[in-house]
Amino acid sequence: RLLKRRSVAKALIENGAILCGGIPAKVGRHLREGDELEITLGQRKIRIRVLATTVRRVSKADARGLYEVLEERRSDAQPQEMDSGGPIDFLAGR
Repeated sequence: RLLKRRSVAKALIENGAILCGGIPAKVGRHLREGDELEITLGQRKIRIRVLATTVRRVSKADARGLYEVLEERRSDAQPQEMDSGGPIDFLAGR
């Protein structure tokens, strides 16, 4: 699983942090095999391809087989005002 909870995924989608095929994703959109997603978690960006979908819950190990990581990168540039030295809030991009 890329995200632990659906509520986190929904918040990321609503904040424009998940793109599907280069277009901002929508909460109700169904994923299909071959879809490419770009997920931004603070300074980290992950690009994946959906290999399969399922209607039932699967284990964490089985979930890894449903997607393929195409690219993963971390931005080294961090704005100084955002570096508070405290915990990272990925929804706020810090």
